[in-house]
Amino acid sequence: MKKTVRRYWTLGAAALGVAALLTLPDFAAVAAERTVLTTSAIDFKDTLVCSATNVGNIPVTVRIQLLSPQTGEALFGSITVSATLEPGIGTGNEFTLPVGYTPGYCRVVFSGPASSVRAAVCSKAAQNGGCEGVSEAR
Repeated sequence: MKKTVRRYWTLGAAALGVAALLTLPDFAAVAAERTVLTTSAIDFKDTLVCSATNVGNIPVTVRIQLLSPQTGEALFGSITVSATLEPGIGTGNEFTLPVGYTPGYCRVVFSGPASSVRAAVCSKAAQNGGCEGVSEAR
């Protein structure tokens, strides 16, 4: 009988510990599986495009950022795109540089396994042109 009481006491204490963790402010963010995919840096003259596609079976919310490899900050005020993607749907973020060349890379953040999202960066010579260089996110 003592063994059974001790087991229930231990289970009860463990449940209280989990309940205490759930009340911490950022526990939900830590509990969710957060995945970060990044591309390698790529030089571009006119336009850099970062895209992400949900290849999984459930909707996923992604955040796409175009970043400078020198600072890790957003490229010249580029906008971070956040979107919830249904399975099979993609979105992207495009940044056009006024003049010159600069390197950039993409970061895609989402909750879920890495296999549920595919992402890449593309360097284009003009806003409506085709890709001249591509780097896949890993």
